[in-house]
Amino acid sequence: MKSRSVYRARPDHVAAAVNAREERGTWLMAGLYPSSMTAKLLAQQIPVGRKDPYTPAGEFEAYQAMHDDGYALWVRYVGGDEPVPELPDRMVVRVVNQGEGGGAGIVTVTVSTRCLRCGGPRGFDTVRPYRFPVNGVIVDADRWTNPCGHTDSHPAVLMESRERPLPVSVGGPAAVVLRDAPVPPAPDSPAGVVLAAANGWRVPPAGTPD
Repeated sequence: MKSRSVYRARPDHVAAAVNAREERGTWLMAGLYPSSMTAKLLAQQIPVGRKDPYTPAGEFEAYQAMHDDGYALWVRYVGGDEPVPELPDRMVVRVVNQGEGGGAGIVTVTVSTRCLRCGGPRGFDTVRPYRFPVNGVIVDADRWTNPCGHTDSHPAVLMESRERPLPVSVGGPAAVVLRDAPVPPAPDSPAGVVLAAANGWRVPPAGTPD
């Protein structure tokens, strides 16, 4: 899922529409507003062709989302014959849950596909498994790359899932299909002994840029 910011101090919707047409299917941040009502109204007007220059109706998609500095308006051009990927509302990922006393485990959480910093699409379609040692045992979590460049850490994603809970999708497939993780080696096995000798561990960032 692509995204790119075209934010200016004063939103230039003519330039945003031109850029969106040139990068069909790519979400662009077309403006930043102090009022959520303004961004929301524009997000409603653009898909139905009621906001120049995002015409004719049906050729642009838009949504508004919270941004560190206000409320962002994101748009993309979808005109043409070829379909463009949908932007799911949520994504399911595995993250590290570090408990008290140095213990840690892997939990599966459901979070928004929108970046908490800028509101742009997260890299839900770049999620891949990541293996690393925790207390001498190999565990499997997930990592992904956000197109906006903001990085998600496992602790932050875990906190987000608790503070902004989202229901797991029932009627359709999740944005990420998880497979059963392989059984880690026993602590007294050769592989477990090697891992136990590793010099500690740290929780890796979930969204490290490639």
